[in-house]
Amino acid sequence: MRHRFNSRSTSSTLTLENGDVAVCVFTNRDIVSDLSIVKLVDDSTPNIGDTINFTLEITNADPDPAINVVVDDPLSFGFSFVAGSMTGGDAQNQTAPNLQWAINNLDVGIAYTKKLQYQVIVNSLP
Repeated sequence: MRHRFNSRSTSSTLTLENGDVAVCVFTNRDIVSDLSIVKLVDDSTPNIGDTINFTLEITNADPDPAINVVVDDPLSFGFSFVAGSMTGGDAQNQTAPNLQWAINNLDVGIAYTKKLQYQVIVNSLP
């Protein structure tokens, strides 16, 4: 299943089932950008107590580089963030439950996709 939201979306949350992929397009009020994020998990059927890895892949399909990009990923219920596990971007704010990356410059095209990663421990299953 694929979810796509735009500026007309009224929901501020998204719940993904195992195997779902969410694609988000962000619009800056001053500059229109065509950024997309795909969130992947390395184990879609974990057990309680397992450590799993999330990867966010952000790509710029705009004709111009994107600058000063901030990516927020709120931790879902049932997961505990593994401190120090965030990688990617130019800076990270590892204050759970809202993990945040700063990307100073995101060039155009799939070849310049940034990978943002972190680990969580599964505390409960849906």
